[in-house]
Amino acid sequence: MEMNAVLPNELLISQQARDLGNQLIREMNINRGYCMANFLDFNSCYDNHQAVLIWVF
Repeated sequence: MEMNAVLPNELLISQQARDLGNQLIREMNINRGYCMANFLDFNSCYDNHQAVLIWVF
């Protein structure tokens, strides 16, 4: 069973997804703006970093 980490906005994201998402954020130099959520077809209330983490998860 995989442990989940709670982000400040209370999303449950697995540690593995968070690690991969953070790696993508760093390597692709993704800023914290608000454009990616719409692009990834998520609610626009999520910032770019949150949207990447949700997408990876």
